[in-house]
Amino acid sequence: MDTSFAKWVHQYIHVVFQHAQKELRYHKEYQKDQSKQLKGRRLWGRLSKFENHVSYMKQINSESWSSLHSNAKEEISDHLHALGELSAKQVTVTELYNDFPDLRFAFGKAVAPSSRPNWTQERQRIYQLAEEKGLDKEKIETGLKYLDTYDPKKELKNIEGIVVNMYERLHLDWLRRTGALMGSRFAELVASFNLVSTPTPDSSLLPSLPAEISKKLTIINQVETEIWLSLKSKEGKTILQEKIRLLKEQTEEDIHSFTIPRLDLIASLRKENPQDPSLGNLAIEIADLARRQLQAQALADTLNWALDLEGKVLKEWIKAAQAATCYETKYQWPQPVPIDTLLASPQRYEGQDVVIEGLVKEVKIEHKGKERKVISTALVAGDTSNITVSLPFIKLDSGGLVPGAWCRLAGTWKGSSKDALGEPALEIDRIPYTKLGKESFRDWLTNQIAPIFLRIPHEIAGTWSWQKGSNGAANPLKYGVWCRHERSSKRGRR
Repeated sequence: MDTSFAKWVHQYIHVVFQHAQKELRYHKEYQKDQSKQLKGRRLWGRLSKFENHVSYMKQINSESWSSLHSNAKEEISDHLHALGELSAKQVTVTELYNDFPDLRFAFGKAVAPSSRPNWTQERQRIYQLAEEKGLDKEKIETGLKYLDTYDPKKELKNIEGIVVNMYERLHLDWLRRTGALMGSRFAELVASFNLVSTPTPDSSLLPSLPAEISKKLTIINQVETEIWLSLKSKEGKTILQEKIRLLKEQTEEDIHSFTIPRLDLIASLRKENPQDPSLGNLAIEIADLARRQLQAQALADTLNWALDLEGKVLKEWIKAAQAATCYETKYQWPQPVPIDTLLASPQRYEGQDVVIEGLVKEVKIEHKGKERKVISTALVAGDTSNITVSLPFIKLDSGGLVPGAWCRLAGTWKGSSKDALGEPALEIDRIPYTKLGKESFRDWLTNQIAPIFLRIPHEIAGTWSWQKGSNGAANPLKYGVWCRHERSSKRGRR
C-alpha cells in the first residue's frame, strides 16, 4: 500500500470516528433536553412529526386561524433552517458512504499482526522501543494485547456499521423533519382557507372551473411523468433538479393564487345548497387539486434529498422508476352506483365493489369488543335515501370526512355488515399502494412519500370536499394523520 493511500485510509477512519463522536454527544444532549420546551418547540431537530399536532389541535379547536397561519409560517422557516443543517451533514456522510468500497479494498490488503511469521520478534521489538520512550509497562502490554487480537475484517465491519448507521439515521432525521415541514405547509393552507371569506360568491366562475382544475392537474402530471422518465433513463442530476424546481414553483404559486380562492368560492356556494351534486363534485375536484399540489411539493423535497444523499436511497428511486411500466395509477375505481339504485336492489349488488357519492350526514366512532376495536360508520345521503358506510380500525373523521362534506367512496356492498352491527353497509376499501407501486410509478411514489405526506389519510379509497371550521379540512392536522403514522396498524390494508 503506497504512502498517499495509507494517509487517505487514516483520514477516512479519523473522519468516521470524529463524526460518530459528534452524533453521540448530539443524542445525549437530545435525550437530556427532550422534555424541555423553547417557545413551544423542541430544542432539537429530531422531533417527531406528531409533536406538531398538539399545538395544531388547540388552535383548530378554538378556530384561531390567524394564530395557526402565523405559527405555521414561523415553523416552516424553522424546519427549512433545520433541513439546511441536515444538508450540511449530508455532504460528509454521503462522501463517507460512497468512499467505503475503497476502504474495503484497503482493509482487504491488511494482515492481522498476529498472523505475520515474525510477529513474536516484532512484538518484542515494539515493547523495547516503547520502554525506551518511558511508557508505562502496563499500558505497553495493554496495547500489545490489542495488536495480538486485532482483526482487520472485524475492524472493517465495525467501521461499516458506523457509516451505514450514520447514513440511515441522517435519512430518518430528514424524514421526520420533512414530515413536520409538510404538516406546517398543510396548516398554512388550511388556515388560509378558513381565513379567506367571499361576501358575494361569484357563480359566473363555475362553468370554466372544471377545465381550469383539469389544466392544473395536467401540468402536475406532465412534469411528474417527465421526472419518472428521467429517472428511468438515468438522466443527469442537473436535468432532474430543474424539473423538480419547475414542479415546486408552479404548485406553490397556484395554491395561493388559484386553489385557495376557489376552495372558498365552492364552500361559500355550498352553504346555500349542500346537496347539489354538481357543486359537490366541484368541491371534491378543487379539494383533490389542493391535495395533489401538496403531494407534488412533498415529491419535490423527497427526490431532491435523494439526489443529494445518493447511495441506497437514490438507488431505490431509480430501481422503482425502471421497474414501473407506467406513470398513472393502477387503481381501478369500481362502477359508480347511485345510492337510491343500490338501496332499491341491494341483493343485486351483494358482495360487489361499487362507488357511491353523496352528502355526509353524520359520522359515528365506536369501540367494540374486548380489544375496544375502533369502528367508524357514516351516513351518506343520496337523492331520497341514506346509506351507511363503514371502516374498521380507523376514525373516518380524522381525515376530514365530516358532516356537510360531499364524498365519493369505493368499497364492497354487504347486506349484513359486521362493522355496521349486521345492518346493510358499504365496507370502505383501502388502496394497496405497495402492491400497485410495482407497476405504477405514481402509486410507488405515493407510498414512498407517505411518511411525510398522504394525499388521502389512511390510504382510503375515496375522496371528499373540504369543510371550514374546527371539524373539517383541518382534521388531519388535529389528529396527526397528514402522513403515515410510524405506529399505525397494518390491519385492513391489502
